[in-house]
Formats: sequence, structure tokens, C-alpha cells
Amino acid sequence: MVESLTLRKGTGLTARFLLLFFALLLLSPLLAGCSEPQDRMIQKLDAICQDDLKYIVAEYERKGVNPHLLETPYYQVEDLRFFEGDTARVFAAYARVSFHYFTDVSMFRERKYRYRTNGFFWDRYSKELKFYPAGVAPER
Repeated sequence: MVESLTLRKGTGLTARFLLLFFALLLLSPLLAGCSEPQDRMIQKLDAICQDDLKYIVAEYERKGVNPHLLETPYYQVEDLRFFEGDTARVFAAYARVSFHYFTDVSMFRERKYRYRTNGFFWDRYSKELKFYPAGVAPER
């Protein structure tokens, strides 16, 4: 009698475990494909770009380059792409942003970002200094 009770109890737990396992297995593709709305991704990109711009300006102010900085430094989103389907499994979006902060120096900083689907955040993966094309002066 004791053995049959133990067997039933263990069978019930196993059945619950299997039911939970298959439920998670069925829901996992749905959860993995979930992404944030594009406007929320743009808000997050705006926030990270503002933080990056503040950091860049503070970095040059510490070095004493104040006379060469714009009164109001700014950034521009040069390229913004959203991915869908299989392409969006790892990265849901891509952005290329240029930061303009010098007055008399013909260079700007370009950063590239990608939006990680699994973590819901923008990831910086490239930054470089670039020169303006010949004949194009920075805005003052």
C-alpha cells in the first residue's frame, strides 16, 4: 500500500513537470520573438545618444579644449534600420549616429549601435573620428 501511494505521488509530480516543460517549450518561440515597439527603441536610442554626447563634451572640457567646442553640441541619427523576422533574432535595429562638437576642427565622431533583442538595450560596437568631406564646414 505504501509503495502504490509513493508511486502515485511521484507520477503526479512527473506529470506536472512534463506539462510545465511542454508549455514552456511551446511558448519559448513566442517569447524569443517578442520585441519592443519601434518608438520605445527610438526613445532608448535618444537617451543613450544624449548620455554619450554629454560624456564626449565632458571629456574635452577636462582636457581644456573649451574654446574649440560648439556652444550647443549636437548629434544626428544618420542611419536607422529596423529588422524583422529571422534577421531580428539577435539584433532588432541598427543605428549610425554622428556627434558634432568642434567649432574650428573639421572632424566629428561617428558611433554605431545595435539593439539587442534578448536584453532590450542598445549596444555600442563602433566609434571613430571622421573628417568632414572637402568643402563641408561644421555648423557653428
